[in-house]
Amino acid sequence: MSAPTTNSQSQGASQSESQSKRTKRFRAAKACRRCNEKRVKCDAIEHGIPCSRCEQSNRDDCALIQSRRGIYQRKKNRNGSQNKTSGSEKEGENEAIPHTSSPPAQGAPASNHNNTIHVQAQDQQETTNSSRNSPNQLSEDDMQPFDAQEPAPPSTALTTPASHGIASPGSGDTEMSNSSYREISWTTMFDHFLEGRKHGEAVIDKCSITYLGESFPLSIVLKDLRNGGKQKLHYPGPPCPENEGNRETSERNHPDHMLPEDIAALEAKGTFEAPEKSVLDALVALFLDRVFPLYPIVNRQEFQQQYQANKIPWILLHAVCFVSATYCPLHILHRAGFTGRKQARFSFYRKSKALFDNGYEVNKLVVLQSVIFLTFWGGGPNNYWNFYSWIGTGVTIAETLGIHRSMATTNMKPQDRSLLKRVWWVLIIRDTSCAALVGRPFRINLDQCDTDPLTAEDFEHDGNCPDFMSNPQRPSFANYQIQVSKLSLILRDIVNSRFSPQRPNTTSAVLHESLSSWRAQLPHNLRWSDNSTGMNVFSSTLAILYNHHLILTHLNRSQDGTSINSDEISQTAAQRISTMACKIVTKSDVLLMPHELFHGIFLAEVVFYTQMKSAQTMVREFSRAALNNCQMVLHKSREAWDPSPWVMQLFDNLLRGAPDAENADMESPTGMADYGMGAMPGLLEGEDANFGYDPWQTHPMLSNLFEMPFDPGLMGDGSMFPNLVNFPSLGVQ
Repeated sequence: MSAPTTNSQSQGASQSESQSKRTKRFRAAKACRRCNEKRVKCDAIEHGIPCSRCEQSNRDDCALIQSRRGIYQRKKNRNGSQNKTSGSEKEGENEAIPHTSSPPAQGAPASNHNNTIHVQAQDQQETTNSSRNSPNQLSEDDMQPFDAQEPAPPSTALTTPASHGIASPGSGDTEMSNSSYREISWTTMFDHFLEGRKHGEAVIDKCSITYLGESFPLSIVLKDLRNGGKQKLHYPGPPCPENEGNRETSERNHPDHMLPEDIAALEAKGTFEAPEKSVLDALVALFLDRVFPLYPIVNRQEFQQQYQANKIPWILLHAVCFVSATYCPLHILHRAGFTGRKQARFSFYRKSKALFDNGYEVNKLVVLQSVIFLTFWGGGPNNYWNFYSWIGTGVTIAETLGIHRSMATTNMKPQDRSLLKRVWWVLIIRDTSCAALVGRPFRINLDQCDTDPLTAEDFEHDGNCPDFMSNPQRPSFANYQIQVSKLSLILRDIVNSRFSPQRPNTTSAVLHESLSSWRAQLPHNLRWSDNSTGMNVFSSTLAILYNHHLILTHLNRSQDGTSINSDEISQTAAQRISTMACKIVTKSDVLLMPHELFHGIFLAEVVFYTQMKSAQTMVREFSRAALNNCQMVLHKSREAWDPSPWVMQLFDNLLRGAPDAENADMESPTGMADYGMGAMPGLLEGEDANFGYDPWQTHPMLSNLFEMPFDPGLMGDGSMFPNLVNFPSLGVQ
């Protein structure tokens, strides 16, 4: 009888040991945010708040997170075996699902626009400011450049997010489901394409387009022709899953292709948290009021409907908040708990970028719209992601959709066709101005593009929105977009003729004539005179861009035998830019202006710096005053336009080494000499700390601008400063 007893005891011991192994690892019921992010054990439940770790670190922001265990749909086993419920899943099934929405707080301020709507408020369980993504919780380390915290970009960084999870090229799987949409193989896509051709012409969804270029072998085989005998290029793409476009924006409703660990990583970054309703309403209202007329890359009515239904994709929502934080008054950001504009922009930017990096959004058009807004992020010199790389990413996505080619005869809704045209032309404008600013190649090759020019009809659908009818910018915004797109093409010709390795034989007279012809054909509501004072936002922007292009056309241009005096034209254009810049500051319109305007101010400062090398005291003083006016604008825009701080500091350092440093007071009349240094401390540490070093002498485009000859004779007839009377800093009325 002893043997069975021993055997029974052995079995019991074995079972006890097995249970011990299974229960060896204990998980805390809940952890505070700081311990969760550091992936360390938290004793907040046993010890109380603050937990022992936060207490030792003297942290007063200890707060419990909301556990997501058991509240998301589990993925099927990849090897096809039956799902087995694990202990952790059973544990999650018994866990209460936290509320993620609540009615708006009573008395919450309503937006002054009827286009804003009620959005699900953030979880009201935590009433303190200890939210993981609370604006006032961003430390100084969080505000450092991305080099220290952002992983190296993957090899697919310049591809569309839809390609991140693409199936094996040899896959023959042709079934389409919500879970497999992002894993669609090339075979599946082309099977869908060929199947669609059997059923005749179908209306193309703007969000899912299959583009087949002329040299693609399949296009050569099919030889599909459209009206006019041209080859057909655009076809309906595989439809997005229905719930992708109709998904309600919430913390628990995620795309089926996302893995739980990816969702958890995104949650840790606060990507599924939005500002409180009143602040979000204000940011969206400002976006529609200020940003949309300048960069109309969304369907206004559709955007409002999605916002009202709480269905704006997370990546676009954060991108919109990012660009709104760039243009909004500071009091809105203070209401959200941010200490300043820089902190707010960084917070929204990194959320949108995190969603982009993880391929969360499958709608290519939504990703493209978000990427265009992210081009307003300046980045750093050693950081891969900056405005230039975001533009390149946007171009790649746009070309994937085929919007760089004409869609005039494509079977598409007129408002969708117009939207895609606007998106493409805004991308051209951003590409042209930013590439010219930093002296880099254009990312868009217009020789490979034939998108139709913008027309007034492309703005009718959005211009007739009831909430937009009373906007003061409505009468001019369509004409502005049309004219600034034309001006960007002229700028491309100027840059190519002056700075490209294979320079076309285009004289300054021809380029000047193109600019003059463009100005002569401006509609009445965009015209300006060089001495006018009542210009609107659009005419002021066009005036500065026009003079910027004149400077770039004539600056340091050797006389080509014509009667044109290039030096005089450059100096006069710079003076007019400075005059208008002063008016912008006086009227407090800096946050109303398109960012392309600041490029003209930068180039005008280059002209004034060269004039300060003159041996004539009067010329130096006038040039210093004009440069100070430009510095004032950059100072006002230092947290909105990212290059402002380093441009200001650049000229502060150059002025310290100017020829008249020994005989003139180098402290500017308006105190601008200190603004650049204070706005971006530590910028010139290391090799740039030597004030005698001129970093722009090696710039690929601007290296020769400082060699512009100066003609002292210009001061004789006063033609050098025709608008000197407009300079309040000189005390002249």
